[in-house]
Amino acid sequence: GSSHFGSSRQVACSCNFDDVLRGLRSLMALMPSVLLLVGFVRTVAAGSCSAMPGDSKVPMWPQDLSAEEAASLRRITLSGFKFFMLNRAFVEGPGPNFTIQGRQTFWPTPNSQFMFWCASSQKWRITTIEHLEKAQRGECPGFVSSRKKGANITDPRLAVGSGKGWKEGKGGALGNGEMGWFNNEYAGVSEIGSLGDKMPDMMSKASGEEDMGGMMDEDVDVDVNKRVASLEL
Repeated sequence: GSSHFGSSRQVACSCNFDDVLRGLRSLMALMPSVLLLVGFVRTVAAGSCSAMPGDSKVPMWPQDLSAEEAASLRRITLSGFKFFMLNRAFVEGPGPNFTIQGRQTFWPTPNSQFMFWCASSQKWRITTIEHLEKAQRGECPGFVSSRKKGANITDPRLAVGSGKGWKEGKGGALGNGEMGWFNNEYAGVSEIGSLGDKMPDMMSKASGEEDMGGMMDEDVDVDVNKRVASLEL
């Protein structure tokens, strides 16, 4: 379950999950929710292929990721930031490809920003996708930073209402922390959960289907992605 705290440049890249879906279709009779979850995973993965700079080592979503593994991915919701595009859910990137400076990263959908652990300062940073390669090299670019050294993302000191957990860079993403900083006492983590927590919502989206067998058609990918793309994380 989830817990609550407090009241681009574009290049073509491949995120083909057809092989995964073919393997899962055989489970549809017993687990109709599986395809919906994988459909959402495809939506997140497709987002990770957009707005990626051509010279970055783009993390690739693992094509052998099971529905159970996807459901266990952590979902961190942020609230209260002046840069309002950050007030949304960030989903944990799966596997070693998404590890930066020794820890997993977190990505919104679409993911023009990402959250990572800065090993040198021992704080969380949020930066734009253009700075992905810098973060992978061990640098710590960012226009948002946690303030408590050593605090994990689930630490109550980083929660909404703590009044001391985060700071934002003046100028937002464009300033990227180079124009000075201000403390934001209202910002923080408002919810901690997992991607699997949203399974009931995904099933609700599918409840209008008269014939689940119809989802076995080849155009199921488009239908599922349309449905989960509108899901509020």
